[in-house]
Amino acid sequence: MNQPMPLRVGVVGAGMMGSNHARVYGSLKDTELAAIVDTNFERAKASSRAYGGQPYSDWSEIVGAVDAVSVVTPSSMHEEVAIPLLEAGIHCLVEKPLAPDPEGCRSIISAANRSSALLMVGHLERFNPAVVALKKVLQGSPEHIYAIEANRKSALSARVDDVDVVTDLMIHDLDIVLDLIGESVTDVTARSPVSPEGNVGDFTTAMLTFSSGQLACLTASRVTQNHIRELQVTTENRLLTLDYSSQDLNIHRQGQLAPIDEPAQSGDFIVGLRSERVIIQRQEPLIRELEAFLNAIRGGYPSPVSGSTALKVMEIASEIQSQLFNPGAPTQSSK
Repeated sequence: MNQPMPLRVGVVGAGMMGSNHARVYGSLKDTELAAIVDTNFERAKASSRAYGGQPYSDWSEIVGAVDAVSVVTPSSMHEEVAIPLLEAGIHCLVEKPLAPDPEGCRSIISAANRSSALLMVGHLERFNPAVVALKKVLQGSPEHIYAIEANRKSALSARVDDVDVVTDLMIHDLDIVLDLIGESVTDVTARSPVSPEGNVGDFTTAMLTFSSGQLACLTASRVTQNHIRELQVTTENRLLTLDYSSQDLNIHRQGQLAPIDEPAQSGDFIVGLRSERVIIQRQEPLIRELEAFLNAIRGGYPSPVSGSTALKVMEIASEIQSQLFNPGAPTQSSK
């Protein structure tokens, strides 16, 4: 039996996240890591020595040498890099955010629509095993979701300096919340405290209202001296709590009314609470994400995370940013 030709893949951007992409590609079956690109050629060479592939200093040099790439450059460069690669017929996984603003997202989507290449957006938490399990639990129940709360907090990092906390951190939870609720957003309210230095946006809370009345409250921080990645879903009968980092999912529900031995002033019955932990097979989300990207290419399947999906997320993120940084400007929720 003839073995399938390995897909030739490349990584554009050899920073920390790009090097992770290179590491995973180098470990995947039927995949050849063919190219690593970075404007800092020494960094490209270092990643190449560690994971394989030919180092390059310019993305244009890899046209013809790869079938697919991960674009892991600063988001301000996504249009500059992804559009010509897509137009050259190279399948692209573009890290989140697809572009720094909705207009840029639309430009990249248009390029993908003009070509035969697949565009996928790197909303990594979609592939977190705990998130996958949470979706299955919710889809297997007719319960109504009342509200979702998300907390994503860290200390300030020197690694990310080209985006604010909304497109750096909150965008992960925006994507998950929009996917779980599946309704249109009718109102957005966002607030951020002002630091002693006069900075706005390093700690942000946003409240989303959906067309069926569900609420989502999302908080993201780059000034919290602890690492928090949590999501809570409140339904009619259950509270589901998810920890992205540990990949834990717990379900809490009200038990049956039970008589107590001695009547108390508060009544003759107590309510027991039951908690259960969902068994999850843990795996690195990036492995799942890149496997999904390559499987979609091989099978001719639709994009696992499409450009239009990422555009909807960025439109909400843009409205949140507008309320934080341009408070006098009209917003979607005020139109």
